[in-house]
Amino acid sequence: MMKIKNILIVAFLLALIPANAQVTLNSWGGGQPQMTTYSEMVNGKTEINQTTVNIQKYSGANNVTEWRLTVRLIQDYNYDSYNIGAQYSSLQFNQQQNNGSTNSSLINISTQPIQLSKTNEVTLIHSTVPLTNTVNRVFQFNLIIQGGNHLLTSPNGTYQSAYEYKLYRIKSNGTEDLIATRTESVGSSARLQINYSGNNGQQNVILQPGANVFNLYFNTAENYTNGVSVEVQNGLRVTSPSNYQLSVKASSSEMTSATTASTIPVSTLHVELSTNQTVPGLTIYSPLSLTDSDQIIAVRSQYVASIDYNLRFFIPPNALDLDVTPGTYTTYVYFVIIPN
Repeated sequence: MMKIKNILIVAFLLALIPANAQVTLNSWGGGQPQMTTYSEMVNGKTEINQTTVNIQKYSGANNVTEWRLTVRLIQDYNYDSYNIGAQYSSLQFNQQQNNGSTNSSLINISTQPIQLSKTNEVTLIHSTVPLTNTVNRVFQFNLIIQGGNHLLTSPNGTYQSAYEYKLYRIKSNGTEDLIATRTESVGSSARLQINYSGNNGQQNVILQPGANVFNLYFNTAENYTNGVSVEVQNGLRVTSPSNYQLSVKASSSEMTSATTASTIPVSTLHVELSTNQTVPGLTIYSPLSLTDSDQIIAVRSQYVASIDYNLRFFIPPNALDLDVTPGTYTTYVYFVIIPN
């Protein structure tokens, strides 16, 4: 008699769920702008293709039809205990490559410089060219460093920050999903170098004690009629192993007040240098009416290691209107060595 065996056959069914295509964001740095001349310190400099951003995606689902690429600096540009603010730099689109993407269209990108921030993300690219199927797009940006007093008052060195890039998918209802992030490391990312001969350590412009703040008080009719003057003997010391021009300028064209919207033209304020002894090879051009542009106030054409200048600020008689809104009006004044 044949025995019947009960046999259980179990079929394990595997549901294959298509994986979402992963969008990756890569980036790498290029060179760094180097400020070596006075003109570059004042006018700034651009480093071409200083940073490159690469968006990649392999074939698969989850196509991105509208997207936005942003950037933020993770800190100011730092060197030792010194820093140059993030806001003094910008990124400017330069060129793009489309390396085998399914969609061959190039993206229309503005070449307007985008000011950087360490607190807010700023948009580099906003596009409706879809990131569909295979994507391999490369974007290169110039780093623009703005010139000005923030460079002139910084010692020589390499100032470093780093970029943080983010890629967002923009949905049909206008909301955004973060789909990729790339944060670079400090040292190989956003950076600039100052190597200006006027900052070489053996050259110094020093305000002696009592000469860092000048207060000119107008509280009587005679002050307006006769003017007001404040002088600090030996208030400014300039030390340099080489000949130089010494320039002076104000931080802006107007003196402003924290308590009123009124302003006073900075040209109302005058500056004068003098010395208590004859210095060979020294020519002084003063007094000068201040502006927000460089004016040569002294030239040294013969070696003298260190010169002490008497520093005087004044407002001439009847230069200030009697109807000026009361308040404390301020400006910053900069003295800068320009090596000959």
